[in-house]
Amino acid sequence: MDIDNFDKWSKQFNAMLIKLNDHENELQTARHDQLRTISDCQKQVAVEGYLRAMANDIRALGFCYNNLRQSIHMQQEQFDSLD
Repeated sequence: MDIDNFDKWSKQFNAMLIKLNDHENELQTARHDQLRTISDCQKQVAVEGYLRAMANDIRALGFCYNNLRQSIHMQQEQFDSLD
C-alpha cells in the first residue's frame, strides 16, 4: 500500500466531496427560489450551472476514487510476503 499516495488522494476525495455538498446546497437554495418565480430565466441558468458543476464534481470524485483504489492495491509479491 502506498501510504503517501493514499493520503494525497484521500484528502483530494474529501475536498471534492465537500465541494459537491456545497454545490448541492446552492442548488437546493436556487430550487426553492425558482419555485416562486418559475419563469425567471436567470434562475434556470443558475440551476443548470449548479448541475454542471455537480456533474464535474462527481467525475472528479470518480477520478480520486480510482487513484485511491490504485494506492491500496497490493502486488501479488506483497501478498506472498505476508505469509
